[in-house]
Amino acid sequence: MSLVGDLDKLVSAIISKAEEEAKSVVAKARERAEGIIKSAIEEAKAKAERDASELVRRRRSEALSKRRSEVAKARTEVLRKLQDHKERLIEGVVEEVKRRVQRLVESKEYEERLVEMIKEAVRVLGGGTIEVKLSKRDAGLGLDLTAIASELSRELGKSVELKLSSEPGGFMGGLVARSLEAGIEVDYTIEGILERKWRKLRSEVAKLLFSET
Repeated sequence: MSLVGDLDKLVSAIISKAEEEAKSVVAKARERAEGIIKSAIEEAKAKAERDASELVRRRRSEALSKRRSEVAKARTEVLRKLQDHKERLIEGVVEEVKRRVQRLVESKEYEERLVEMIKEAVRVLGGGTIEVKLSKRDAGLGLDLTAIASELSRELGKSVELKLSSEPGGFMGGLVARSLEAGIEVDYTIEGILERKWRKLRSEVAKLLFSET
């Protein structure tokens, strides 16, 4: 065999081996690439699923939060309307009380009650010279303040003098009494009495109207 022939065979063998190695490298590269691609696809799919799950969770959380907010807002609005309704009912009761008091002031029995209120005011002030302020209407009743003072003088065992104020009070009824000696004043007006009793009255009215049975 000639040298040229041997060289041709050697070259062919080398080329053939190189081709086989090249095919093997390409196959391995393709297999690795496919693995990388598959892994990337799986990872991307898992991430997409996680993202989708997180989005669903976030949307669900946002929806629940919004729902709670709407429920709380609706509840607050209902409570506000209920409280407004209660206030209107209570105010209605108070106005009715005022109307009935006004009718009482205009009744025949009122004069006797007014005299008793004057006596009580004098007792609180401890007698002496006392100025009594009445409403314009009550000042025209012609109460005998001298007789009332005499009765109280005997009761208290000290001098009592009642003077009617020259200026009528701008109140519904009752009186304001002031000791001219001590400079002390007491409010026995209808409005004053109602105002002092208002908190208790309001509480009692609320209980009667809204107590659960």
